Amino acid sequence: VPVVVEDAADSPVVCKARLLEANTPRRTLSPMDEVRLVRSLTDDDQLSPTQIAKVLNRGRAWVDRRLTLGRRFSAELAPHLDDGRLSVTVADAVATCPRGEQKRLAESIVRHGLRSREAEAFLSAWRIAPDAVTREALLRDPRGATPQPGAPSVSSLGPTARELPARFAHTERALDELTLELDLSGFSEPEQRVLQACQRRLAA
Repeated sequence: VPVVVEDAADSPVVCKARLLEANTPRRTLSPMDEVRLVRSLTDDDQLSPTQIAKVLNRGRAWVDRRLTLGRRFSAELAPHLDDGRLSVTVADAVATCPRGEQKRLAESIVRHGLRSREAEAFLSAWRIAPDAVTREALLRDPRGATPQPGAPSVSSLGPTARELPARFAHTERALDELTLELDLSGFSEPEQRVLQACQRRLAA
């Protein structure tokens, strides 16, 4: 097994930062591993989010998202993030729902193979559902919450204002793909270093 031997004399904070750095290029750490690392730096090492961002060479938003997941995302759903069945974006949205309902919501998303946009539409519809019957129907058919292409809709927004949310959603998905989900394992080491620098700049 190829290994990297580091000097254990460094402080625990430095060791944890090296752990993330050593595993990041080939994506051997899952987003949930990143959550556990950030929580450890917060709870065990008493670092602030700003300090963690500096130690890990990440943006503050990256740290805040993982802290939110660590505090609000149901622990029993961690395997979905570990195995890649849920993306960070979707897990973040699930974490805004009541903890007692998160398991059923996440399992419905995974079972129906919803993409990020579909999952977000489903969760939004579930939150504003007027009664339990409607929510149960959404759990059985979450894609029913996603408008079909070309489906008529009534909106008080003008055409430009209606277009902007879609552009925001598209940009957010692109950012997630480039900063969180991009696999650089097929590139040479010099190429990986350049692309990782681009990722860090974009995340910041």
